[in-house]
Amino acid sequence: MTARIEKNHRQNMETVAYGLLDKISEGNQAAFKTLFFDWQPRIYRFIWLRVCNTEIAEDLVQETFFRLWKIRRQLPDSSNFTAFIFQIAHNLVIDWARKNKVQNRSLREMQLSEKSSHPASADTETDELETAISKCISTLPSRMQKAFILHRFENLTYKQIAKVMGISHKTVEKQISEALKRLRSELKKLDFL
Repeated sequence: MTARIEKNHRQNMETVAYGLLDKISEGNQAAFKTLFFDWQPRIYRFIWLRVCNTEIAEDLVQETFFRLWKIRRQLPDSSNFTAFIFQIAHNLVIDWARKNKVQNRSLREMQLSEKSSHPASADTETDELETAISKCISTLPSRMQKAFILHRFENLTYKQIAKVMGISHKTVEKQISEALKRLRSELKKLDFL
């Protein structure tokens, strides 16, 4: 999907989500199911890029939507939904990391164990590059990592990221710029650039 088509798709998805929020707050399960199927891939990707483990990511995605349903009567207005759902997912990742004491454990190790369970795909150059990028991302400081993932993988604007993270537009800009600089440097060391 080209960047423009993907951006339009995401905007369309957000518009649909906003139309569902009132129904969801009234307990409409069909509306919630629609929202889940529309948003699940984005939330999964966001979480997986932080935990690098399929089972954990799936569990945290389910918990994200469970919490969303649980607080459906207090959902924010439609202009804050993207920030709201990503904040729930982010908080769950942090809680999971604290609970499992992985803050000091390299996410790289977790990803390597995930990749080793799929040896057939680990040999391709594309997989090696994806693994290298994922490893590099996992070494970024938490705030920088979150800003980078939201921008590069979720296609949120700097303004949207600032809102999700509760920081200034300029800080988002600096975080992403520094993340790119670090990633380029690491990928050069690994001979990918």
